[in-house]
Amino acid sequence: MRLDEFELQVLAYAAKRELLTPGVMEQIVYLAQKQKNYEKTLFHILKVCYRLVPSDETLQAIYTLLIKGNVTEEFAFPWYEKGI
Repeated sequence: MRLDEFELQVLAYAAKRELLTPGVMEQIVYLAQKQKNYEKTLFHILKVCYRLVPSDETLQAIYTLLIKGNVTEEFAFPWYEKGI
C-alpha cells in the first residue's frame, strides 16, 4: 500500500497540528519506505515525526526518500549527514 494524495494531506494536517500518535508515526515511516518516488509533503511529515520522536527508522525513511528523489539541494545535506 502506498500513500495517496488525500492521505498525505490528512497526515500533513495532523503533523502541522502535532496530532500524530506514536503508532501513526510508525505506520507513516513504514509506508514511506514503500514509496517509489520523492514526495515533498511526505518529507515534511517525516521531519515532524523525527522532531517529535527521533528514531533511526524515521531518519532512514527520510534519507531514503531523499535518495529516491535524487534530491541534492542544500536542505537535504543535514539529513544525509545525520544518516552517515
